[in-house]
Amino acid sequence: KHYILNGNKLWITNAGIANFFTIFAKTEVEEKGVKKEKVTCFVSEMAEGITVGPSEHKLGIRASWTNAVHIENLKVPVENVIGGVGQGFKVAMGVLNHGRLGLAAGCVGSSRNCIKASIEHANERVQFQKKIGEFGMVKEKIARMVANTYAAEAMVYMTTALIDRKDVDYSLESACAKVFASEVLWETVDENLQIWAGNGYMKEYPYEKWLRDARINRIFEGTNEILRAFIALSGMQGPGEELAGLADAIKYPLKGLGPVSDFAIRKIRQNIVGESITKSHPALKKMAGMLEEYAVEFTGQVETLLRRHGRHIHLRQFAQKRIADIAIDMYAMACVLSRVSRALEEKGGPEKCEMELAIAESFFTKANRRIRGNFKAMVRNDDDEMKLIAEKCYELGQYPFDSLSG
Repeated sequence: KHYILNGNKLWITNAGIANFFTIFAKTEVEEKGVKKEKVTCFVSEMAEGITVGPSEHKLGIRASWTNAVHIENLKVPVENVIGGVGQGFKVAMGVLNHGRLGLAAGCVGSSRNCIKASIEHANERVQFQKKIGEFGMVKEKIARMVANTYAAEAMVYMTTALIDRKDVDYSLESACAKVFASEVLWETVDENLQIWAGNGYMKEYPYEKWLRDARINRIFEGTNEILRAFIALSGMQGPGEELAGLADAIKYPLKGLGPVSDFAIRKIRQNIVGESITKSHPALKKMAGMLEEYAVEFTGQVETLLRRHGRHIHLRQFAQKRIADIAIDMYAMACVLSRVSRALEEKGGPEKCEMELAIAESFFTKANRRIRGNFKAMVRNDDDEMKLIAEKCYELGQYPFDSLSG
């Protein structure tokens, strides 16, 4: 017995050199007497029925193969089903959860390389009889790059620890880590090129390549926009209800929700900071208190949104983005708090952790500003004006002004 598969898929990494394929396809299944289409995962060696298109020409990561794959009447034995018929989405989500965390870890490594290159140039390049590293604007760039990379690294290790526990759903945390780390890398690789200035723009140096290669990370493994929707909407699922699929989450995020306030408090505290913070170092008491207060305010804001929009919350992407950005910042803050607490314990106190404490203070200060801004924007914002501008431009099909008529 076998399945016959047909279909096409773009942007397949390493397809040009692959001899073995994992294929996700819709199959008919029967549930409670009702026939429906669900995704099933198959594996197949290169065989008659699989055609690989030419390699794509890309902005970056040009050393990797990227091709379209065309499948026509491919026979796949029934024994080649992975995870069970109709269970392909769960298989895919498991792969994506790991993939997002691996991508985040790669972004951290690349950010560290950028920081090293920036410091090298800041220590050597002289302008106006000074090393450029002595100028305040360069110091600010280096410090911000280091603090953000430290936070991204903490998120990766914290999420890795959740995986090692083997009994925790880490899908939300891995999505937060991917979004945060990929955006940190994009900022860091851009600032590194800025520090290298004209040299950074030249192909003689590797930094323009680093920038081109880094751009894909905000698209890979789910774009950061769809992951923000995932973070916001999965955080508003009913207690004990597993996410049936990202498409369903976006279409019906509150199906079977029940009392939304009780759920929101449980889910958000469970996934972001816990009921209260009890294990942070005494030197970080103020930061821990800030995070606890935000957890309470966050649950209130989510409850308000759910009361206001109900089942239509899936249409409110301006609000989703704010919720996701707050959740990402809070998770980053919790990870920094944990990492610095451990450093304080292992090194023997604040006097031996000057750098870690400065990073924590700097990161919390900037994250605090972002979170406070997002809380305020829940109530007072320019969402309607932004929608009007976009929709008018869609109608015109272009920028709406010229330099003469205004």
